[in-house]
Amino acid sequence: APHAKTTLLRILQCWLFHDTMIELAKKETVQSQDGSFSIEVSGPSIESKHLRQVLDSERHPFVIQNRTKTVHNGSFDAGDAYLADVPDFFRNFELRFVSYCLESHIDAFLYYSGSSLHLFVSPALWAESEGLRSAITSAGIFSDYPVPVDYVELEGGNRRGRRGRACAAWTRHPQSGDPEIAGFATRLLRFSCRPKKSKAKDYIKTFNKTILGVDADLVSSFLSCAVNEVG
Repeated sequence: APHAKTTLLRILQCWLFHDTMIELAKKETVQSQDGSFSIEVSGPSIESKHLRQVLDSERHPFVIQNRTKTVHNGSFDAGDAYLADVPDFFRNFELRFVSYCLESHIDAFLYYSGSSLHLFVSPALWAESEGLRSAITSAGIFSDYPVPVDYVELEGGNRRGRRGRACAAWTRHPQSGDPEIAGFATRLLRFSCRPKKSKAKDYIKTFNKTILGVDADLVSSFLSCAVNEVG
């Protein structure tokens, strides 16, 4: 009987979902005050149809809560544009980088080169996530307070080509010569520093690991990008 199977699985403290066995660690104590309990799992996605294979939904009602965290890392060579005008290259790169992250709803993001490191988070996220604040400040790499910067979504103009991509959907406000804005500005906190290359790499490596354990309900995505200087 289904109930007998469920009882047996509970005694064994293991579950079978989607051809995957999930076993509770022996040292883990299941906390329950109202007769319910929760189990954190990772791996292949579990859907209601998988739970219904071992649970009677009326006898044992359940709720699936999904939490994911995505960390992206990448790098690219700056190329000829970098050699032509370094300040202009990074000014334009930052606009496109931030625009892409805003359009992609990435919670925290940074880019770095051999001479600088810049990290962006929203003021609300900075205020709400103690774990994120600790991850950013614990390394002591940012000695100055963050600078608030405003970005606005563009409207009008030619939306084909680069203007139709995520990297050109937002711009810093105010920015002369841009089309009219749509809606309100989105404020970000910009942390900046100019560390030694070795220190910056160590910080990025540590931060990438730390961000995985930070407030999953608040920080679900993070992107870091290395710009390889040339010349």
